Amino acid sequence: MKLTIKEEDYLETIYRLSQESDSVGITDVARERGVTLPTVISAVSKLKESGLIKQRHYGKLYLKAAGRKKAEEIYKTHRAIKLFLTDVLQLPVELSESEACCLEHVMSPETIKRLAGLMDTIQNCPYSDLTLKDKCVNLLSRNSQSKKGKAAEKAMSLNELKPGQTATVTSVAGSGSIRRRLMDLGIRSGEKVKMVKFAPLRDPIEISLGNGHLSIRRSEASLIEVKI
Repeated sequence: MKLTIKEEDYLETIYRLSQESDSVGITDVARERGVTLPTVISAVSKLKESGLIKQRHYGKLYLKAAGRKKAEEIYKTHRAIKLFLTDVLQLPVELSESEACCLEHVMSPETIKRLAGLMDTIQNCPYSDLTLKDKCVNLLSRNSQSKKGKAAEKAMSLNELKPGQTATVTSVAGSGSIRRRLMDLGIRSGEKVKMVKFAPLRDPIEISLGNGHLSIRRSEASLIEVKI
């Protein structure tokens, strides 16, 4: 079914309100969207005609199966775009919200699918202590390195070394304060590092660098690429 931009917006609003309350009324939708009751009634009538929602005689709105499925698709698209704008591009929340409302209606299904997949990958990547921006930078950096082809020497992340293994740092990913901290500790390309030991839960880890020992988080070690 093909909905207008306005109809999609109202369907998404009803869906979002239904996640917060068991019953959604015309007044709730009007308040959420900042419009008059007649405006909402007009939009609701069209959604009812499309078979997406039903309305009880006392005015409460309920999503039908088809309406819920369509609303979830719209909401997932909106959320993926907003997350990308706020957490990767670092745009203000208010601007991200308004931009997402516009972009969700004009992006192709293939673009939306790939963007949603990207955000799922970033959110579920193992670097739990990093912001989404740093996760994205790290993933892109590792992907770029892999496209250069496998080197004769085995390349891996520092946290993949076993106790007693020695390796050479080839690159340090990440950005901002995390990257500066690693550089300040002396972890730079060409430096020799040795895995000393892991903490009981494998975090933090202890490494030797030069004449001293360092303790770093596992998430930080994952940003350091080494070769044996």
